[in-house]
This record gives sequence, C-alpha cells and structure tokens, in this order.
Amino acid sequence: KADPFQIFYYSTGMQPLHGIPVVLEVAERLQDDPVQFVLAGGKLPMKQAVHQAQKNGANIRYESWMNIEDLAETMRASQLSLGGPFGGTRQARNVVTGKTYQSLACQVATVVGSGEATEVHFVDKVNCLMVPQGDADALAEAIRWAVSNQAQLPTIAAAGRVLFEKEFSATTIGRLLRPLVDSL
Repeated sequence: KADPFQIFYYSTGMQPLHGIPVVLEVAERLQDDPVQFVLAGGKLPMKQAVHQAQKNGANIRYESWMNIEDLAETMRASQLSLGGPFGGTRQARNVVTGKTYQSLACQVATVVGSGEATEVHFVDKVNCLMVPQGDADALAEAIRWAVSNQAQLPTIAAAGRVLFEKEFSATTIGRLLRPLVDSL
C-alpha cells in the first residue's frame, strides 16, 4: 500500500481563531481517503479532542510536542500544510498565522483561511489553496483537490515561497521598518 498523502498541522492549543474543531471534523470526514493528518502541539484539551477524532476513525498521527527542527522537517516532508486560520472569528479574519509564514518559507503547499488579512497577497491555486474559514466542506474539498492534483503542488509551493520572500521575509520587513526606525 502506498504511503498516504500527508497533511501537517500544528497549534499551541484550542484557541477559537485556529479552528481546531474544523480541522478535526475534516480529518474524520476523510477517514476513508488516502490521507494522514500529522498534528502537533497543544495542551490537554487539544490532546483530548484529537484522541476523540481518532476514536471516530480519523487517520491522525499526533505528537503533543515537537521541537522546532523536527517541526520544520515534518512540515517539509508533508505534501500539504494547513496554515489557517480556520476559526472564522473576528480575530481569525484579521491575521495571517505564523504557521502560514513558516509553511510558505519551507516551500510547502499551504491551505490558508480567507479573510481581510489574506485577500491582498494570497491567490487560490497560485500561491496557496484558499478556503473560507469555519467551512469544513471547503477544507475537505481543498484537501481532496490537492490529493487529486499532486503534480500542481510543487508549483503552488514554489510560488508561496516567492510570496514569502517578497512580502514577509525578515529582509522585507526590515526594509519596510527602516524608515520608521530612522525617523525616531
């Protein structure tokens, strides 16, 4: 049997903006698909939620803790990374998560939750896969699209890396902040 399509997600916990319940619902829905979710992080509530999803049939490999080197290695070994956010909260619609930036920097095809913060730079099936937040149907559909279109993922991942370098890298942020710092 071929290795399953690996989907990586990590979180520090069950904050509403991340949308862990949406991710776990999708993992349960896709239990008969050739995918495996690799989830890392979180405290006891997340661990309990993940174990419940596993009991419900979700194909999840769970690590309660991963050091940063292993996190990056696992992310790079995955075919898809869930950057999010998926919570649909007011805060979620106005942020780009750190894991999204990290996924882009690692040149992994990344699923991003749409919102005010993502509408300018992120383009579905160009530099990411974009889904409405809080929508398990859309997230499951995006994952199934990725599984069926694996040959397109390296191009999307490469465009995501270019986006990271152009708009979000430390060099770019430094260049943007330099005039402000100099004015002080």
